[in-house]
Amino acid sequence: MARLFIGSLAMALVCGQALGQVAAPPETLRPPQPEKPVPRAGPRAEPVPAPVVHEPRPKIDLPGTGPRVDLRPKWTTGDTARYDFEFLNHWVARVPGDDGNKKGGQLYRSEGRLLRRVLAADDKGITLSFVIERLHMQVSSGTEVIHYDSDFGNDPARHNDLTDPVQATVGRIITVRVGNDGKIISIDGNENPPPPAADPNKPDAAPPTPPPQVLQAIIGTPIIRKVWRPLYTLDKKFADSRIGDKWTTEEVTPDPSMGTYSLTLHNELKELTDGIAKIETVVDVDFSPLIGHGVVHAALTSSDVTGALEWDTSKGILKRWSTSQEMKLDAERSGENQKLETKLTTTFKWFDPNAPKEVPKPAADPTKAPEPADPKKTH
Repeated sequence: MARLFIGSLAMALVCGQALGQVAAPPETLRPPQPEKPVPRAGPRAEPVPAPVVHEPRPKIDLPGTGPRVDLRPKWTTGDTARYDFEFLNHWVARVPGDDGNKKGGQLYRSEGRLLRRVLAADDKGITLSFVIERLHMQVSSGTEVIHYDSDFGNDPARHNDLTDPVQATVGRIITVRVGNDGKIISIDGNENPPPPAADPNKPDAAPPTPPPQVLQAIIGTPIIRKVWRPLYTLDKKFADSRIGDKWTTEEVTPDPSMGTYSLTLHNELKELTDGIAKIETVVDVDFSPLIGHGVVHAALTSSDVTGALEWDTSKGILKRWSTSQEMKLDAERSGENQKLETKLTTTFKWFDPNAPKEVPKPAADPTKAPEPADPKKTH
């Protein structure tokens, strides 16, 4: 059987950058390998550097004729807001063969709640702190599942390879300084802890155990700059916004493993209902594959990338943001062919402290986890 040589690296990275949804490649999302690793459909994908996203080209504004909308964020020192979030990355690879298609797939899910606090706000910008208050991580391969919820605490019966990185991520105070132009000035507190120094008096001693690493796929700097962006700014002119406004952003995202993606984001300020402004985004994707010996030759066969954002104009904060990306690629390297499919979704939802309390959703039961067979069936 032809080996599965490609993961979902390119597809997971390309349009996530465009909509602000940066989905880390499988090697980033996976926990450190256990002594008995979860079976996988094929060999591990080699880590691929995160693509460089060029600055967007100037926007082409088409003014609307509807009512004016105030899209300015409103900052008051001491204010807090909580958001429930979920990131889901599901991919499937199929290899044609004499005995039919061979299929392998994986699913990566993270969900939790984060707290945002306004530390300072002045004419130079704002300073915010972010804290992940709860986090549940799940990695599935076929019917094999590994998951951990920070609410499990120190129950040794529930510890696994996700325990340490989840616990290291939850509760960290991340400080973000943002200028008046909406661009990040600095990010602190999300770094991995440095490895402990070796004892110079014991040169023959075993290297000290490194501290648990934080989940960069959740709180890494690229994630904060892209995935968390609507939590501190909007990619839209605040002055004179009107219902019906349309604007287009173009970006170029190189992927060193497969080629270059040219993205055109079509945005529209659709409506204002009960103080909630709604913005919708549709993304056109054009792909230029790598050319040469030994590289992956890929062709984008279909893409469906959308985003939807709700902004509370009275509070001046994000109410809800979601993105959805479905892509298909035909890929070939050294005579081996694959059909790749991926579905990538991101959701942020403002947590209303005055809403009726919901019954906490129990963590997924590994024995009942569905096999990630078809991206269209993943929710």
